[in-house]
Amino acid sequence: MKIFKRIARLFAVLSLVWLSSHHALAHTTRSRELCGTINGLDLSNQIAQVKSERSGKIRDLVLRRNTAFLKDWKRSNLDAVSTGTRACVYYRSPLFGRPFVTKVVVLNEGDRCPPRGGGLLDRH
Repeated sequence: MKIFKRIARLFAVLSLVWLSSHHALAHTTRSRELCGTINGLDLSNQIAQVKSERSGKIRDLVLRRNTAFLKDWKRSNLDAVSTGTRACVYYRSPLFGRPFVTKVVVLNEGDRCPPRGGGLLDRH
């Protein structure tokens, strides 16, 4: 009987340790949105510099070969994006490594960013 009490206590302590550190390991799986202007494209290193419309900060993001490009809400390629283009960039921040782009939506003149999180995710 004493063994079962000790195992129960040990299980309770391990459960509390696991539950207390659970939130520290949480990481979002959704992509984040950054609307702004493409400041520069480094095609040799596959890096895009995006300047946020809201905060004015410049963010370096990695372009991958499976990055989706949309222009006029139709699938396009990297040729649709150039320096000075207004776009909404959706990216993910992995636990290790640089943030990478999953989708680029090129905005036309006078278009606004599509409503998504109320702009809360554009604070980087």
